[in-house]
Amino acid sequence: MIRASFTVPGDPITQGSMKAFARGARAIVTHDKGPALNHWRSRVTLEARRVWGRQAPLDEPVAVTLVFRLTRPKSHYGTGRNADRLRPSAPALPHTGLDLDKLARAINDALTQARIWTDDSRVCTMTTHKTYAGPGEQAGVDVTVEPMSVPSQRQHDVVRQSLAA
Repeated sequence: MIRASFTVPGDPITQGSMKAFARGARAIVTHDKGPALNHWRSRVTLEARRVWGRQAPLDEPVAVTLVFRLTRPKSHYGTGRNADRLRPSAPALPHTGLDLDKLARAINDALTQARIWTDDSRVCTMTTHKTYAGPGEQAGVDVTVEPMSVPSQRQHDVVRQSLAA
């Protein structure tokens, strides 16, 4: 079974929203994150291609696991001699700021560009986590992509019956 796991260091960038504007008679559509998003997606694409090699893109159901490690804001730490200690009020998890779904969307688009799969519609299961980088850890994302074993019709029927109960 083909499986790819890799880490991309750096501060993850969200896919963001599209914005459109007119330049003369032409409509221009771009991401609101612009060059920062392009740079992040390029880094993910290059690492994915390095790990994937010359394997054909997946054209079957795929499972993806993404673990985002974000840099803690300086405001989470004390000052002076306590500059290396977290404040008691510092949150354990990054529940504000970057949207997890937009972080994942940027990775999925980069993996499509890297030809890991034929299209990100192949993703049937996605597990995503967002946490702070711990002491000595670097911000970044851990990515795992693997084909899913497709259940037989009997397994499918058992799952449907258990959900209906």
